[in-house]
Amino acid sequence: MNIDVVNTGFGDCNILSSKSKCLIVDYGSLSPKTDLNFSTFTRSLMDEKIGLVSHFHEDHINGFNHYFSNGGRFNHFILPDMFPVNISGKTLLERMIILSLFGSRRSYTFHATQEALDLIDNIINSKTRVQFVSRGDYIDFDRKKQFEVLWPPRENDYLDSFCSSLFDTLFGILNNLGVMEIYRSIIENLILFREGNVVLGRNASLIHGFNKLRGIVQTFQSSLKNEYDSIVSKAITLTNSDINKYSIVFHEPERILMTGDVTKNVLDVEIYSDLSSKYSVIKAPHHGTNRQKYVPNNLPKTDNLIINNGGTSYLRRKISKDYFDYNLKGVITNVYCTNESLLRRCECRNYGSICSSNICYFNKSSLKV
Repeated sequence: MNIDVVNTGFGDCNILSSKSKCLIVDYGSLSPKTDLNFSTFTRSLMDEKIGLVSHFHEDHINGFNHYFSNGGRFNHFILPDMFPVNISGKTLLERMIILSLFGSRRSYTFHATQEALDLIDNIINSKTRVQFVSRGDYIDFDRKKQFEVLWPPRENDYLDSFCSSLFDTLFGILNNLGVMEIYRSIIENLILFREGNVVLGRNASLIHGFNKLRGIVQTFQSSLKNEYDSIVSKAITLTNSDINKYSIVFHEPERILMTGDVTKNVLDVEIYSDLSSKYSVIKAPHHGTNRQKYVPNNLPKTDNLIINNGGTSYLRRKISKDYFDYNLKGVITNVYCTNESLLRRCECRNYGSICSSNICYFNKSSLKV
């Protein structure tokens, strides 16, 4: 099996390939106009294409939407099972939608929600087969290889008490505005999508319904903003963190561990007993940063660590020096990193660097596993 690591700036794109099939684990960038590296991406694809979104953040999604808009198709798509099974407001996708209706257009959640709904529309309209995965499921790659899904958990309720109280209030506002039925139709279509029963035309798409509903809510937002803006902003921050926390994590024991943007507690506590003590390849969670403590305390040993953290934007999200410490301890041997030798982006370089054993590159690098 080969792994092609495509540089998409501050974003993820790792393509696992074997013979005529490839599994594309995320494709997106926070700077999609300059950093999607589309020509390199398309040259890396095989005839049979499986797309996988580890979580619904735009730097893991928007490249897939760009590929769809350019006529691209997938044989199969894999999504985290965070979809509603009823209209409760408790799943992560519902949280994203309702907070995006009331939150700022500049918020990360708003852009992530638009990309997520656009992706679902694209999957529906292309009639792509979908698999929703959570802990205990398996991803079939070929006749001889399966990947075990270690995370997220099967429990579909991610709503804490703070958000629950807020959402009751926001649902009440939707009722008072007379638009609860529009919201309900969006969620019902997501439920049907999860069940494999929904077919939408472009004029009745999820993104169309969302934008229509947001337009109505924002018309009345001036009278609501002062009262709810700070509370909604706090809920958006919590939700963004949870979207990362519940990323898909999957592995082939002793060979490869893919971590999305999962938080350290998941690797150190929740799934620690399921991890191998050593892997040939590990993808560093959250682009190798230590923002909100993403570097695990107990990283398994690995011959090759992938760090997806390139481009010239978002330089404050630096590659953590903790990976330099892991290199000194013999936990990490080689690092495949998309940082284009920018000192400002990498804390490791200030400590003597692991770049003597690094393989840094601009467009793409390949590993054999």
